[in-house]
Amino acid sequence: MRYEMFRESGEEAFHHLRRDADEVLRLQKRLLALLEQRPVLSFGGFGDLLDQVLPQDTDADVRIARALHLSEGALSRLRASQVDPTTVPAPSLARLAHAMGLDWKSFATLVERDHARFVPEQELLQARRAGVVLPLLKACQAAWERETMDDASGL
Repeated sequence: MRYEMFRESGEEAFHHLRRDADEVLRLQKRLLALLEQRPVLSFGGFGDLLDQVLPQDTDADVRIARALHLSEGALSRLRASQVDPTTVPAPSLARLAHAMGLDWKSFATLVERDHARFVPEQELLQARRAGVVLPLLKACQAAWERETMDDASGL
């Protein structure tokens, strides 16, 4: 009897993980369908793109956040462009963008657009003139490269 309880909870956990993974896999299909209608760089930022790609179903958002090790609140605020992406852990951002199927250059451009809304313009201009790359983008690029190495989809 006790063994059955553990087996059921293990099976239930497996089914939860599978639903979470299935939801993440749907992101790439949604992005591809969206990109048939408009180019990726036509979006105002990463949040704007997320708002179009993420499902409207709150439960689906929870599954995506859980699968990508991102808090539900962070995902919700990113989607609504209510938070500077530099406040979100770089590995989580990279994992989300990679799961959607974004390329690095588009992702970096969209994140910079969102970041620009939260930083004084003068600070951005000085950083650009000095050729400074956002620390977040450096961290995201390292996480992106790890995600790419872990990606088995091309096998």
